[in-house]
Parts: sequence; C-alpha cells; structure tokens
Amino acid sequence: MFKEASWIKKEIIGAEYNFVIEQLLQNYSREEISSINQTVAWKLYDMYAGWMSVEKRKNLSDRELISFVDTSFTYEYFKDKLVLKMRYGIQELSNKPFIIKDTKKIYFPSISDNDVKRKIKNELRVLANYNSNDSLKINSCFDGSFSIWKKDNLISEMKSNEHSKIFVDDIKNNIPEILLQILGIREGDSRSIPLNETTKANINVEKIYEVSYPKINKETIEKMNIFNVENEKELFETMKKQLALNVIQKSIKSYLEYLAPRSVFDNNIDINPDYVEGFYAKYVLKEHGIAIEKFNDFQTYLKYNELTEEQFHEKVKKSAVDKACIEIFINEVCDKYIYQQDNDLFEYFKKEIINSYKTIGRDITQDQFFNENIKITFLHLEVFLTVIKITNPKVYEERIKGKKFPYI
Repeated sequence: MFKEASWIKKEIIGAEYNFVIEQLLQNYSREEISSINQTVAWKLYDMYAGWMSVEKRKNLSDRELISFVDTSFTYEYFKDKLVLKMRYGIQELSNKPFIIKDTKKIYFPSISDNDVKRKIKNELRVLANYNSNDSLKINSCFDGSFSIWKKDNLISEMKSNEHSKIFVDDIKNNIPEILLQILGIREGDSRSIPLNETTKANINVEKIYEVSYPKINKETIEKMNIFNVENEKELFETMKKQLALNVIQKSIKSYLEYLAPRSVFDNNIDINPDYVEGFYAKYVLKEHGIAIEKFNDFQTYLKYNELTEEQFHEKVKKSAVDKACIEIFINEVCDKYIYQQDNDLFEYFKKEIINSYKTIGRDITQDQFFNENIKITFLHLEVFLTVIKITNPKVYEERIKGKKFPYI
C-alpha cells in the first residue's frame, strides 16, 4: 500500500502576515487576495514553495522520497493569517534486493584535441568578422537552411535566424563526406544531395559570409568572458576541462535515463502514482511556459509539434514516470550499494565545479540552493560510478580506477 497524498501547510501570522499582505497589495486588490486568486497563489508560490519543500524534506526518513505537486499550491485567506498548502506524494524504498543487470550499453566518452579546438572556435564566433562572399568555402557561414531526410521523413534541420547562422564547419563535422559537394555553392542556390539510397541532404543558401576569427590573446580571451586565463595554451587547458565536465555530465544523464526505467521495472518496484504526479505537474508547467514564450498560446504549440492534447499529456506522463524512475533508481542504488559517501572525491568534485564557474566569472557558491544542488549532482556521479563498477568492471578498471574526475 502506498502512503496517501498529503498536504504540507504553512501558517503566516503576525508581522510576517502584515509584511506579505503589504507586498501583495502593491499588485493586487484586497478583494483579489481574499478571493483565492490564482495569480496571487502563484506569487505566494514563488515566495514560499521552495522553503516549504526544503522544510518538509528535513522530516523525511532515509527511506522516503518525495515529490511536490506544484499545480496544487493554494492558500486560505483570513483577516489575521494566511494558510499556504501544497500536495506531495511519498515513495518508499524497497526492502527487497535491487538487481542491476549488465546492460552492455555503457558508453564512456572521450574528447580529442580537435574537440577542444572546435569548442574554442565556436566560442570565438561571437567576436568574428563576417564579410559578404559569393560562394561557400571552408571558412564560410550562410543564411538559409540545411536538412537531412530519410525517404520523406525529416531527420534533422538547421535554420538560420537573426541570432545564428549555419556554419560550413558544423556541416563538415556532422557529415564529413558532404563537404566537397557543398563547397562552391553560390548565393541563391538550392541543392538536394544524395547521401545513400534512402537519405539525402537539402541545402538552401540565401546569403554567404566569410568568417574571420580574431587572434587569440589576453584581450580576446577577456572578451570571451573567460577569467584568470592569460594565453592560448591556458585557454586550451581551460576549455578542455570545461568540455570534459560537460561531456561526463551529459554521459551520466543519458546513461541514467536509459538504465533507470528498465531497472525499476525489472525489479518490480511499485511506483506510487502520487509520487509521479509531482513530476507530471512540473513537466506540464514547463511545457506550458515554453508554449507561451515561443508560441504565445498553447494551441499553436500543439499544432507546431503535431500533437493533440491527449498526445501531449501522454508524452508528459511518460516523461514524469521516467523521471520518477531515475529518482527511485538513484536512491535504490545508494541504499543497497553505497554505504558511505567518498568525502575526498566529493571535495575534489565540488572544487572542480566551483572553479569551472569561476573561469566564466560566476561564483556558484552564492546560489541559494548551491549546497543541496552540489550534493544531488555528486550523488548522480557516485551512482554512475557504482553501476559501472558492478556491471562493467573492465570499463571501470580501464577508464576510472586511479584516475581523477572527470575521468576524461
């Protein structure tokens, strides 16, 4: 049996009540506040939901997971107090063994010097000079579009806009064999280029630019908003470390997304629907926010993505279940396999993350939830390493053991 969904509550009284009402009256009438207005509720959500969730987590047992249903947030208005409420669901860890099968799907990434050089070049694009040209060359970019089709199905597409152009370099890196066929294309030309029996590339070139990159020196590096780096050699090492951090974090994310749902269902873990609902609510809010920001309304968003409302909610429900599985998987692995945090690794990991942000001029330790977030991120790393050690000991011995994070 699952624990029933419950409500976390907070009473706002006294001086705090007077302060909050005073803040609300700057934007809403007393009538709007007292009538349980949804816009007022979201304002109170912004002010208190994070704090309420942190306080509730403090009271959980080590074997309880929690998710909060953001869309349930509401309040009750009284002349001398406000009562804030938000629903949550609890998922308890299993008392059974948790078996992780050898999936043979582990992909441990690596990066080359060319990857680093490419990243530096990409960062320099914002500082480059763009001069009109009449035909595509290796150092060109263009306004227009480039797409890959398999039979009549669009596989991928790049489109230019006022903020971004399409670079020949990017096409070459993705499909090296097409380079010679696009060099020399002139402004206004469109071509369909066969890649194999079923796949083709379509390119439409509207306007062409020759790209001239600045020389890398301290002044250029500062314009890139990179700090405490003096020369090209130091820039290379800094970019290599940042790229390694990004690559390993993406690898961890994709591996957990692949393995977690399979492992949870293989182990016959019963998932509390109320726990899933918290993730479902977050995804719905996120997608609605994207719809308003990009398309101004939800129906246009659905039409653009060729979805019915039912298909949208099915898609969001699947994402919510997958996210719930990831959280369950991480905590089951910790409960059954990780008995003590590696504090030395944690301190080194934290230092590397902090320094990577300092390089771009940001002190991440000042973020409100830095301590909570860094612990969660490290937990994902520990689970990732543990799973590899269990299921792929050869990969662990070759790529991780005796090496320093990020292991690339």
